[in-house]
Amino acid sequence: IINEFLEAHKGNLNVARLHSGDLSIWSALGEQIRRLKEKKIKYTITPGVTSFSAASAVLENEFTLPHVSQTVILTRTEGSATPMPNNEKLEEMAKIGATLVIHLSILKLKMCLLKVLLDLKTTYLITSQYTYGLTFKGQRQ
Repeated sequence: IINEFLEAHKGNLNVARLHSGDLSIWSALGEQIRRLKEKKIKYTITPGVTSFSAASAVLENEFTLPHVSQTVILTRTEGSATPMPNNEKLEEMAKIGATLVIHLSILKLKMCLLKVLLDLKTTYLITSQYTYGLTFKGQRQ
């Protein structure tokens, strides 16, 4: 994408680079900004809606409840391109009792639930909801 920016800049053209969701979470924003600054190309950033916020609206529920959880942990499972740090294991985060919002992991849903359930020494109420293709035609929940 940086080459596209450079070509447009040379032609005195504007470019709109659309990212899905929130640019502050698991995006390539930092890398792209560094390159734009190196090349002295001006830019503006307009944030989108995070998928977890969209999920809350679609599912018609909130992630925090009085006397249940006032903490939300946004995480994901390990992928082939980006490993998870050792101190961020799903089962360790679940022990806190916070609401876990697990991104990009629908194909690993069973593994996620098993890791959380098998590692906990006490019983927690676990509600699992998933969403797919949020804000797109044909979204599912």
